[in-house]
Amino acid sequence: GSRKDATCLIVKGRIGTGESTFYRVDFTKNGNTGEQVEYLPLKRNHKYIITITQALGTGYKSFSEALASYTVMSNLKFRLIHYDRDKVKDVVYNGQYMLGVGESELAVTQYQNNSYAIDVFTDSPGGWKATITAGNDWLKFEGGADAASGVANDDTQLKLKIPYFNNENIGVGRKATVTLTAGRLTHNIEVTQYTILSNLSMHTEMCWREVFFFQFEILMATNSLSNRRRCMSCFPWIG
Repeated sequence: GSRKDATCLIVKGRIGTGESTFYRVDFTKNGNTGEQVEYLPLKRNHKYIITITQALGTGYKSFSEALASYTVMSNLKFRLIHYDRDKVKDVVYNGQYMLGVGESELAVTQYQNNSYAIDVFTDSPGGWKATITAGNDWLKFEGGADAASGVANDDTQLKLKIPYFNNENIGVGRKATVTLTAGRLTHNIEVTQYTILSNLSMHTEMCWREVFFFQFEILMATNSLSNRRRCMSCFPWIG
């Protein structure tokens, strides 16, 4: 659609003790102005945060005048943060920029032996960087790297390389911490890998349960002494 019909916000405010006026706030991409401006698509399950940073002067006297001012640079300066809430769940914000991840706590079994992706988003101009600040003797990033990074204002992923945990003791775990930074923002992801019953152990346990159940059924079916004696010749463990 045209810029005239684009979705926008009309903000009412005043400077000092002056009269209240109206400002138009558009959902636009950073970097372009005037006729080159690009509008953001407003998507479902996305969060949009508008922070007013400065008022350079008064706005328009009426709501309709502000609405019609789409071709004029606004006196209201603001920042717009937007991200996908289906991908980014945990967010830290310092009043200027944000850093968000899909999950802050990760628990996997010892059989996890591949890449594990975590969604990351930041609007900090330099993007984000990640290092393993605890447990770097076993946990790595994709390709065995010790560090990872991503650009700003884009849906990016942090990919962990989680190796097989060779430990025969059930219930034993090991922990690691991944620290992400974006400018002055910091966010930790805690990773735990733990041991569980192996498939072989579970299968063996199920087999013994079946043998016990089968023996119990035979005992229930051989109440009479004559039947019991005949069964004993076939199943000597029945006494």
